[in-house]
Amino acid sequence: MKSIAKHIKSGTYRPTLHARKLVVEPMNYLPEPPKNLPPEAHEIWRTITEDLIGRRIIAEKDLGALEMLVSTLHLVQVSYRDLATQGPTLSNKGRLYPNPNLRTWSGAQRMAAQLLREFGLSPLSGQRLDTPEDEGNGSPDDDLY
Repeated sequence: MKSIAKHIKSGTYRPTLHARKLVVEPMNYLPEPPKNLPPEAHEIWRTITEDLIGRRIIAEKDLGALEMLVSTLHLVQVSYRDLATQGPTLSNKGRLYPNPNLRTWSGAQRMAAQLLREFGLSPLSGQRLDTPEDEGNGSPDDDLY
């Protein structure tokens, strides 16, 4: 991919295509879990947030979407736990019907998969994610890695 300077030099620079993206400063602190998250979801919050902060790919503007991801992952856990104890079908007066948790679990899994991709937390999306470069420590070997 050409740099902006190369596009300008070759005469192919177009501001609408090549303008720099808005730069948002990544967070460098671990925010408290939102108050409406259940206590058992706090560990999910800490684990994911620490990972995203460590990779410098989360900003304050992302906290709402992160809360949605954590809530969804928690819902996956709760509905799966209920399915494991109740089974995929329930009985009412001798008639079997699908456990409603099956649909909840399935829908929450689909939503969680999409949100995980958005945050670069799936194997493939993590490789495609554009992360800020490390500064290096000034060693002559920095450009070798």
